Amino acid sequence: MPYIPEKDRPSLDPEINALAEKIVKVHKEYGYDGAFAGLLNYSVTRVICLILLKAFERPRYFHSPLIRGTLKDIGDELYRRVFVEYEEIQTEKNGDVPEYTELRKLLK
Repeated sequence: MPYIPEKDRPSLDPEINALAEKIVKVHKEYGYDGAFAGLLNYSVTRVICLILLKAFERPRYFHSPLIRGTLKDIGDELYRRVFVEYEEIQTEKNGDVPEYTELRKLLK
């Protein structure tokens, strides 16, 4: 989860904000909405690799599940906190898939 102690945030936030601004700037230069994905992938990949190189003598097996789990948790939390609501709004706006309605009735 992204909930670190508030005392640790000021040392990280300026650089995170600057990186996000750079990604948005370069993304806009591409001129299409999906351009940020490659830029984000590149940035996150480099951050992970640099941490491994600078914080540890060498990569170890346990780093793999920790990193993969962290990345999955990031995606899951973002989906839960933001995109579930988006999906619900779109379902209300456009109507549900009929089979989902039937399946949900079976759960009750």
